[in-house]
Amino acid sequence: MKEITKANPGLSENNTREILKKRAVKLSKEIGTQETDLNIREGLIFTLGNESFVIEVNYINEVLYMENIANLPCVPSMICGLINIRGRIIALINLKDFFNFSVNGIQDMHDVIIVESQGTEFGLLVDRIIGRTEVNTLSIQKNIHIVNDIDDSYLLGVMPNRFVVLDIKKIITDNRLIINEQV
Repeated sequence: MKEITKANPGLSENNTREILKKRAVKLSKEIGTQETDLNIREGLIFTLGNESFVIEVNYINEVLYMENIANLPCVPSMICGLINIRGRIIALINLKDFFNFSVNGIQDMHDVIIVESQGTEFGLLVDRIIGRTEVNTLSIQKNIHIVNDIDDSYLLGVMPNRFVVLDIKKIITDNRLIINEQV
């Protein structure tokens, strides 16, 4: 403090203390804001039936319109088939079947979200992509059973705006997606 007073001879010791207090308060608020920013993530909103869901964008490789699907025999119904994206062959999962929603087929589903976690890549077939949103991880309410057909273990929780946040890691590593069947 003596160095500040020497550098600014017109300031009294009390004025210097007051300036330093104000700086400390301002800096502490900025640090708190930075910590809050770490809890904000970007999410992609999409619909399945009448429900709106969110996936964190750090798991999303791309979003596209569904075109040609190659059907696969001897796979669970939730696996619609395969799609070819610039030479990459990707399994396509019908999320309505995965979550046991009442399904009328895939005629209304035309958007695909390509997700990746732990080196595994899948396409998720959804009704409609709505847009992006901020996901504040601190405001997600956990242990709330909001969607009747979905096992809560696939949900991270519910946002205040009632968007359901999905746990992509849990979905991708689900044992039902492992096919070990011989024909």
